[in-house]
Amino acid sequence: MSNFIWKQRFENFEKAYLLLDEVVTSYQTAKLSSLEKSGVVKRFDILIEQSWKILQDYMADQGYPEGGTARQAIRRYRFRHEFALDSDAWVNALEQRDLIEQTYDEDILNKLTDYIINCFYFLAHDLYHNFKDKL
Repeated sequence: MSNFIWKQRFENFEKAYLLLDEVVTSYQTAKLSSLEKSGVVKRFDILIEQSWKILQDYMADQGYPEGGTARQAIRRYRFRHEFALDSDAWVNALEQRDLIEQTYDEDILNKLTDYIINCFYFLAHDLYHNFKDKL
């Protein structure tokens, strides 16, 4: 796999990150309507998908085998690279993602939105800057 593929994947990751960044830096959770919170959740869903895919593509570029689940990609990256990826926090993010199917429940929507803005955003921020520095 060429260096080009993970860099191309980074472009998609960056777009997804910047969409979430726009919400986090522009709004406070308490001011978001249910529709806006649903949009935050969707941006989270897209960003977490792009996050594990860039990890997997980058590792493949570095000569590690491809394949596996998002959890496996996150754990493999942590143990094979210098970036101190908090794999437990990322696995927790994947577990939070599983709640998306239940966002019709206002309490779950509120908790998930709070988690995205107050916790996940910072994980994504660190990952974004780590890969931005590699370009």
